[in-house]
Amino acid sequence: MTSVAGGTVLLPGVADSKNPGRPGEVSLRSQAVTAGAAAVDTAPDFDRQVLAVVRALPGLAGVCAIVPVAGGRSHRTWRASGPDGDLLVKLPLREPDPDRARRHAVMHRTAYAAGVPVARLRLVVDRSPLGRPLLVFDWLPGVDAVAAWPGLTVEDRRAVAFAWGQAVAWMHATTGGAFTGHAARVSWDEVVAARASELEREHHALRLLPPAVVTAAAARLRAAARRVAPLVRPALTHLDLHLPNVLVNGARMVGLLDFEHARWWDAAADFVKLRAWVFEAYPGTAEPFLAGYRDAGGHLPGFEARQWVCEGLEWLSGIAYWHHVGDTALGADYRSRFAAWLDTDP
Repeated sequence: MTSVAGGTVLLPGVADSKNPGRPGEVSLRSQAVTAGAAAVDTAPDFDRQVLAVVRALPGLAGVCAIVPVAGGRSHRTWRASGPDGDLLVKLPLREPDPDRARRHAVMHRTAYAAGVPVARLRLVVDRSPLGRPLLVFDWLPGVDAVAAWPGLTVEDRRAVAFAWGQAVAWMHATTGGAFTGHAARVSWDEVVAARASELEREHHALRLLPPAVVTAAAARLRAAARRVAPLVRPALTHLDLHLPNVLVNGARMVGLLDFEHARWWDAAADFVKLRAWVFEAYPGTAEPFLAGYRDAGGHLPGFEARQWVCEGLEWLSGIAYWHHVGDTALGADYRSRFAAWLDTDP
């Protein structure tokens, strides 16, 4: 038997200016507490272990059932049922670092406070008996847009894309004091220079691309970032916008999912995956999405030059990432896109 005691839980009722809630709602802050005296069964039935951990959390003793639901590449998820409604329980797979879970929580709650359609985040367990952080959200009914898409009419798809564009514009309107991610910096050209140098070193070690090509690309990124830096402000940026991270209920877009990659960044970066994985793959989505984005006030001055920088960073980063995780298909796709990017100018 493994004790549940000792988990660090985010408790409601403690104000924290760095972790905002919606207006009129008290924010949450991490506090070390004893999660309870209940114990987790170490039998192979992992779902029972998750249920036991959830029941031991503050306010969740009444949870009576938990059912696995389809998760993403980097997490497992369950639907938990209790007297106060259903919940989504999320367990990160690749990143046991509690700081990453806290950053995820901050960005998600920032989006919630800004009126972006996301589920309310109930609490975060920094370190759970499951060996990883645990996040608990209110359940939002619906299915991801990939599953919903074949059953939607052309008009429905346009409506979903329009609403999605509005939600992203609301998100991008939320700005911060500094860029975050690999290091907190105030100037975008400093961010890009530092990240380009990291990628240059990584690729020189991996030898997936000719070193001279990587060095030249890094130099072009630094120069382009210096030109666009005056236009770029740190915005709440999702960095993983594609159909699996959009929740649809009927013909309505009801929520954005999975803010674990979100950071204060150049909002133009969100259009890299949108172009590659949505606008190209699902014809007819770009026009209503962009219409919704503009309708909600979305505007990115110097967009094409800014996106050129974000594309270069994404393709270089992704080539290394997909190599590390063993996804040869996406690795090949990113190498092809990087080769095409090399032939363009900002």
